[in-house]
Amino acid sequence: MKRKVAILLRGAIARRKYNQFISDTNCVHGNYVKFESIEKSIRKHIIEFNADIADFDFFIHSWNYDLETELVNLYNPIKYKFENNDDYIGELVSYKQYLKNVSTNEIKRNQFKYLGQMSQALTIKKVIELMEETKTEYDQVILYRPDVLLWKNMDLR
Repeated sequence: MKRKVAILLRGAIARRKYNQFISDTNCVHGNYVKFESIEKSIRKHIIEFNADIADFDFFIHSWNYDLETELVNLYNPIKYKFENNDDYIGELVSYKQYLKNVSTNEIKRNQFKYLGQMSQALTIKKVIELMEETKTEYDQVILYRPDVLLWKNMDLR
């Protein structure tokens, strides 16, 4: 019997130029990496490589609400949610109390670095919740970014 595997795609898709960092929480900026190539690498190195032992379901939580149609068409997820990261700024800022070893001045100087880390944790939480809402039991769960290219097979045995 084949195992059931969930692939959870989460977060924002990066810009094409490596040195262009997002300087705020707005993840809708166009000029994205070729996310279609990422899907091809996932299909080749995870799904096709493990086709004899596993069936796969996709779930997506993304801050790129402008790419909803494209990503849903690419992955055909069981559940998905595309949101504006700016809607969570107040909530993310309130979490800075959990950064125990970081001074207030450091947070002010590097606020987007810390907001980015908290935003990443939030999108992980949200994509896991999407999977849990289905009440489906999975043998394996892969947490993955929709903008990271695979170069080697991922053997799920």
